[in-house]
Amino acid sequence: MADNWSACLKTLEGHSGWVNAVAWSHDATRLVSASSDKTVKIWDAATGQCILTLEGHSGWVSAVAWSDHHDATRLASASSDKTVKIWDVATGQCILTLEGHSGSVRAVAWSDHHDASRLASASGDMTIKIWDAATGKCISMLKGHSGSVNAVAWSHDATRLVSASDDKTIKIWDTVTSQCISTLEGHRSWVNTVAWSHDATRLASASDDMTIKIWDAATGQYISTIKGYSSWVITVAWSHDDTRLASASDDSTVKIWDAVIGQYISTLEGHSSWVSVVAWSHDATRLASASGDMTIKIWDAATGKCISTIEGYSGLVRAVAWSHDATRLASASDDKTIKIWDAATGQCISTLKTNCVHDYLEFDRSNSDLLHTDAGTFEIQSVATFSQLGPISLDHASSSSAVSYSLNPDGRWITYQGKNLLWLPPEYRSESSAVSGTSLSLGCWSRCVLIFDFAKSNSISQQAQ
Repeated sequence: MADNWSACLKTLEGHSGWVNAVAWSHDATRLVSASSDKTVKIWDAATGQCILTLEGHSGWVSAVAWSDHHDATRLASASSDKTVKIWDVATGQCILTLEGHSGSVRAVAWSDHHDASRLASASGDMTIKIWDAATGKCISMLKGHSGSVNAVAWSHDATRLVSASDDKTIKIWDTVTSQCISTLEGHRSWVNTVAWSHDATRLASASDDMTIKIWDAATGQYISTIKGYSSWVITVAWSHDDTRLASASDDSTVKIWDAVIGQYISTLEGHSSWVSVVAWSHDATRLASASGDMTIKIWDAATGKCISTIEGYSGLVRAVAWSHDATRLASASDDKTIKIWDAATGQCISTLKTNCVHDYLEFDRSNSDLLHTDAGTFEIQSVATFSQLGPISLDHASSSSAVSYSLNPDGRWITYQGKNLLWLPPEYRSESSAVSGTSLSLGCWSRCVLIFDFAKSNSISQQAQ
C-alpha cells in the first residue's frame, strides 16, 4: 500500500453553508446531507444530481438519519432551532416537527435499525427526549443531567439508552420506564463520548480528565480506570471481539489497552497534532487514526508500526472509519470534504464537499455497510458508483476560505490549520459556530455571540502575537 494515496474523484455541490452530516440510503442509490444553510438535500448517488431540497428548519441542521435501513422512507433531522423534523423521502414534505427542547438538538438516533418506531434526541438543554416517530408525541423526557448532553446511543435491543454529559457523568436509562437505571460517576471533567461494547455488557467512556473508564453495563458498577494520557481523551473504540480498546487524545498519540484488565499494551506515535478519532478494522488487525495534522494513519495493531499515511487534506481530519470487511475507509475533514477510499489500492473512490465536522465514526456491528457518526448514518454499499466523475482539485490556496479556522473536536480551542490557537473559557464555548474566510463566530452557552476576525496570515505564531 502506498504511503501517499491518489487524487480523489467526485464532488457534490449545492449547499451554501457548512455541511454537518451526510448519510447513505440502504440501497446506496441516494445520499442525504444536512447543512448550516438550514436545509437537507437528497442526492442521486449515480448522477450526483440533487433530487430534493428539504426546507423548514430555521437554524443550522446538525444531524440527519434515515428511518429504516431497509425501506428508507423517512428522514429525521436535528437542528439548532431546537427541533427535530421527520420528512417523507418520496415527496420531500415535512411529516412532523418535534418540538420541546429548549436548547439546540445535538444528536438524534432511531431506536432500532429494523423498527424505527422511536427517536431519541440529545440537547444542550441537558435533556434527552424519546419520541413516537409515528405521531410525533414525546413519549418521555429523560432528565437528570446537569450539563449539555454530548452523546446518546441505544443498546442493540433498544431497551436501554446511554448518554454522556458535560456534568461529568454517564447515565443508563430504561427506555420502557424512562427511569435512570444508573448514574456512572467517577470522571472529574466533561465526558466526551461513551460507547457500548459489541456484546452490550460493558461501556467505555472518555473524558477531559485524561482517563478512560470501563463500566459494567448491567449494574453500572465501575470496573477499571485507564490512565496514561497527558491530555484529555477525545474518543474511545472497542475492538470487535471486545478484548481491546483504542483511545485517541489531544497528546497526539493512540494507545491500545487490554479491555479485560485495563492494562496498557502499546502507544502508537507518529501524528504531530491531536488525534481526533480512532477505528478498528473488523478483524482487529489494523487501526486507522485521524489527526489535527491533516493526515490519516493506518497502523498494524500487533506491532504498533505505521503501515501507511494518507495525505492530501487541506484541513483537520476529524473522523475515520473502516468498513466491516476492511476494504474501504471513510474520512471527514475540515477541508470541506468527506472521502471514501479503497483500502486495497489506496484509491480515493469519491469526495463529497461537505464541510462536515464529525467527532466520531463507527461501522455498524451487524451491517458493515452502515457507518454511524455523531451526525448521521452512512450507507456505503455501492460507493464505487461515484468513480464516474473526474477528479477535484485540492488546491484552495487562492481562496480566502482556505484559511482553516475552526474549533477542535471538543470545542475548547479555536484552531488554525489543525493546531490550537486560542483557548476558550467554559462560558465562551460554542453552542453553534460559523466560519467565513478569516472570520469565526460563536454562539455561546452563556447566551452571547462572539465574532473573531483574524488577520490573513499563514503562521500560527503570527496569529498568536
